[in-house]
Amino acid sequence: MREASVDALVRSVWAAATGEGVWSAAMDAVARHFDASLAVVHRFDLADQRLLALDGGGPQSQQDSVLQYVRQYHREDPRRTKLLEGRVVPHGGWLHDHEHFDPAFVAGDAFYQHFLAAYGCRYVAGRTMSPAPDQACLFALELSPARGPLNPGERAEAERLGTHLEDALRSYEHLRRTRAQVLAGHQLLHGFAQPMWLMDGDRFVHDANAAAQAETAAGRLLARRGPHLVGATGSLERDLVAAVHLLRSQPHGSVRVLRRHLPGDALPLWLHLQVLQPELSAGAFGAQPMLLATLFDPQQVPSFDPYALSSLLDLTPAQARVAAGLAQGRTVDEMAAAGGTRVSTVRSHLASVLQRTGASRSDDLVRRLHDGHLLWGTVGG
Repeated sequence: MREASVDALVRSVWAAATGEGVWSAAMDAVARHFDASLAVVHRFDLADQRLLALDGGGPQSQQDSVLQYVRQYHREDPRRTKLLEGRVVPHGGWLHDHEHFDPAFVAGDAFYQHFLAAYGCRYVAGRTMSPAPDQACLFALELSPARGPLNPGERAEAERLGTHLEDALRSYEHLRRTRAQVLAGHQLLHGFAQPMWLMDGDRFVHDANAAAQAETAAGRLLARRGPHLVGATGSLERDLVAAVHLLRSQPHGSVRVLRRHLPGDALPLWLHLQVLQPELSAGAFGAQPMLLATLFDPQQVPSFDPYALSSLLDLTPAQARVAAGLAQGRTVDEMAAAGGTRVSTVRSHLASVLQRTGASRSDDLVRRLHDGHLLWGTVGG
């Protein structure tokens, strides 16, 4: 019976690797099989051990621990460093932490006492993997004090599963990079002046327009670490990791906006992240869920740019064009005639824009649109 259950786990990780399943569901099945509090796969940039993504499965009550780990505690995890550096066990080997961290160390370590203890975790069984030359992965089973460490039979099952998981992750990386090469020729992003990146939930960039490539080459806010999009500063990197992690489980169209000031700039820059599910985006961006990242810089993007207005103020395309038209001096009648719509329709769009922006009248809206400080300074409020 246990052997058949392990066979099912192997099938689930291969399903996730080929796109027929999802990693979180595969890890949830692994957690149930081993009676683990969590089963997780951490993915790191091999050059600087930067956390790229984390997939986890386990009881719903434990899921906030994944976000907490992504936001902060991965930097304080003593097990991670020893595994990645190969100082305790060789790469590809297993670490069972109770064999390397004695009770005195655990009692005095902040990660164990302030993070793991909060979620009822004490023991870990972990294995390193190298699915790509620039990437390292950790597969870990987080176990409760009552559950205890894995017994010899469970270790054998975990080792078998870990071998299949590494092969599956290697295939996953190969498929992902091959798909990125196929998608790189499409022109959907390349007509925009704003920097735009198409990436998956691991921040693996599948496409980037010319402005985005120039932006990451300059490295003022964002950079490329191999195939991944990363923050140029530690604080932005932490916020970007957390935002992407939250969006990975959100429905089509979900948005997160990150705001950052650069030294010497009066106005902030805005990084807009939006979920694109393939079944609701006509498959235009591939067969897997994607994130569209757009960087809006008020020094480079006019305050009456329709795409910026739509994205940052949560306006429909029609509402954004009405706002932009007013800023360009067009009347409601002129916009109705040009668009072949009723004047009442344009006025309805205008009323929605006024409500959304907090403007009292049309002339107040125009003034806000022409004054970058008034518009960009209140985005996201």
